[in-house]
Amino acid sequence: MPVELKGSCHCGAVNFKCLSNTPVPYQVSKFIRICRKVGGYMGSVNIMGLTKSLSVEGESNVKSYSPKHSETGEPLTSKRFFCQNCGSMLWLHDPSWDEWIYPFASAIDTPLPKAEKTLAIMRSSCPDYVPVPEGSAVLEKYNDEGIEQWHKSRGVWVD
Repeated sequence: MPVELKGSCHCGAVNFKCLSNTPVPYQVSKFIRICRKVGGYMGSVNIMGLTKSLSVEGESNVKSYSPKHSETGEPLTSKRFFCQNCGSMLWLHDPSWDEWIYPFASAIDTPLPKAEKTLAIMRSSCPDYVPVPEGSAVLEKYNDEGIEQWHKSRGVWVD
């Protein structure tokens, strides 16, 4: 059975839960510009949850942001959801992968399993002054192996 993830914002106005087959936060840094802007200096760490399992308390406090492509200015299909009161990033959803939501690991209150080896991606879009977490493998672009494939190939996918 998938793992139940419980999460919340900083001020407590929003609590959410969802089921996840992929609970290991192995991509420790997404250095892409938007992830650094919304997730902080080191970027963001997200995992996957099943969209249909998402339940939210305090939904009236949840707002969304629809970004534009940093190079073309074209609207992206993804939306980032956050608390309107404290600004905590909660999850991302993209209808291109409608069955998944991508909770920000920073919003998850459930203890998460530790990855044996972590991965820092999109280093090519990151300023030199931002450090890579010690011991992380580094990729200049996105990983060819998605979150689902990563978990399955390492035997940590949870059915």
